[in-house]
Formats: sequence, structure tokens, C-alpha cells
Amino acid sequence: MIKKALAAALVLVMPFATGGQDKEKKTYELVYQDVQLLKQQYLRLEKKVDAAADGIKLVQDQVR
Repeated sequence: MIKKALAAALVLVMPFATGGQDKEKKTYELVYQDVQLLKQQYLRLEKKVDAAADGIKLVQDQVR
């Protein structure tokens, strides 16, 4: 009797237990995607800053 009750409780609880893991995984995946997007934006900005610095150096050299 106790085994049947325990088995029934386990069957009822399992979907909720794995549901939490799915949410955590989805949250992790969303955070990972955000980090990747931020890396791409950072690299683009870094290239723009480098190009601007080169332009400034060129103007400084011309002024001298």
C-alpha cells in the first residue's frame, strides 16, 4: 500500500521536478545568447574605436 502511494506521488511530482530543470536550462540558454550578443557588439565597437583612434592619429600627424 505504501509503495503504491509512493509510486503515485512520484508520478505526480516528476513532471514538476523536470519542469524546473527546463526553466533553468532555458534561462541559462537565454543568458548565454545575451552574452554572445554582447560579445559581438563589443567587438564591433572595438573596431570602431580603433578606426577612430587611427583617424585621430592621422589628423594629428597632418597638423604637425
